[in-house]
Amino acid sequence: MDAFLAPSSPPQDSGYGPSGSRSRRTGQTSSEESGPLVPVVSTRYRVAYPDLRPCPVECLLGPDPEIFVRHGQDIRDGANTILAEHGLLDGPRCFAETNMEQIEGRPGTEEPTVTIVLPWLPDSKAKWTSAVQAIAIRNKELLQDTEFEDTPPRIEITAPEIVGPIYLGVVDDRPYLLQHWDHIKRVVHERLNTFDATRHFVTSVILLRHGLSPNTATNPITVYISVDRRSDEKQWDSILTNIENSLKALGWTDIRVHLEHNSPCLLQFQLLDPKGERGEILSKISKNNLVIHGEYHDNVNLGDDVSISQYVDRDDGETCNPLCGTLGCYLEIKTKTNPQWTKVGLTNYHNVRPGFQGWTIKEVDGGRSMLPLENRPSHLPSVANVWKLGTTTRLTAGKFSRFKNDVKLIEENHMSQTISNEYCFVYTHRLNDPPFSGHGDSGASVFDEKGCIVGLLFRGQVPNKAGQGGNGVTFVTPIEDVFSDIKKLTKGEITHIRVAAEN
Repeated sequence: MDAFLAPSSPPQDSGYGPSGSRSRRTGQTSSEESGPLVPVVSTRYRVAYPDLRPCPVECLLGPDPEIFVRHGQDIRDGANTILAEHGLLDGPRCFAETNMEQIEGRPGTEEPTVTIVLPWLPDSKAKWTSAVQAIAIRNKELLQDTEFEDTPPRIEITAPEIVGPIYLGVVDDRPYLLQHWDHIKRVVHERLNTFDATRHFVTSVILLRHGLSPNTATNPITVYISVDRRSDEKQWDSILTNIENSLKALGWTDIRVHLEHNSPCLLQFQLLDPKGERGEILSKISKNNLVIHGEYHDNVNLGDDVSISQYVDRDDGETCNPLCGTLGCYLEIKTKTNPQWTKVGLTNYHNVRPGFQGWTIKEVDGGRSMLPLENRPSHLPSVANVWKLGTTTRLTAGKFSRFKNDVKLIEENHMSQTISNEYCFVYTHRLNDPPFSGHGDSGASVFDEKGCIVGLLFRGQVPNKAGQGGNGVTFVTPIEDVFSDIKKLTKGEITHIRVAAEN
């Protein structure tokens, strides 16, 4: 896979950020006849020099770095000449650009980069590797005896499957696939567990339509797999091939497999004391909906934000604000000791659990889970369109996927049971529609066209570059599973549960 094995992870600081100078050797020469060895690394959809940075990366706006001010045009012309010689200039987007790029959300990792976006074809890896090597050697010759000799730009050829925009859709036309999905997931997990690069690092396994077409019904059916940052991307190509061959052996020849660094996120507020510059604080307030609009009311209604009414003390002594989420709905319950219907509120447990006495993030009882995952059938109705009322995004619409997906609860790695089995809802892609959910909506009720509650909003995930073509997926726990777990947790003390007719 590697033309020359580069370090498995990039340095913490690129050298172009606030930390200061950078120096990077471009290659090694064993003799004048053999020429330089160029550290080019390749995997599916990407070939890069001198190593692969974690995706996604983002282009920074602003003035060009000095290397592109002085040599940018020569670098671009040389790269485009080499692309033409390799037969790669065959479209309006197939040309070299020079940008300052950084790992998304990680200031200080910015570096000058030559970027090229090309369609991925069966022979792309070999052609791209040869082209990147030639461009790197050309840049070395161009920058020789200049102040940039030891700090040439990065080079990366990437497919649209990486840079997007990506559009997501539900798989609603394959009922026979639904019958076999649990078996497919088991096969996928077995294959992932045989490789060091994915064992223990999987954060979700989802079935959806994932592709480049805004008409999501035409995008390929995809087993979407996300892993955390510890997974080595250079090993993914053989893993993907292994999984695809396993699925083909089962007769699933039209299912695509996609693997990327990504993780589901909790959708609760994070109410920390304001820190940073005034502009940063105001941006956070706006982004996370930290302002009460209209008159404050005493009654807590469906869709309002809720949290525990106390601060949380960390082990290091720092006092923190509690998390906030959404009140999903009101329930009425009967217990063994009280046969009268009693009204209670329903939200996600992670919104309020720091308020319970004895709650800790330390391992308790040998890591045994209080609620081990059951392989029980679900009774979520066959609905296509759903709605939810959340604190942040308010009333929004989405499309229901009938395939249950595996979601890793990263914040509960200290527990033995960290995989949750959830349904998901996908953004509708209708013009001007808001995202289905956002931070602060955790715990909101999801309901169908008849106004019946079908589940409780759990958490969300945005596949890389899907934010440009939609707003990702939202995981929802079926209301029947919620009721069942409530009864199980109370060891049968709660005997009856129903949704309250009025707040």
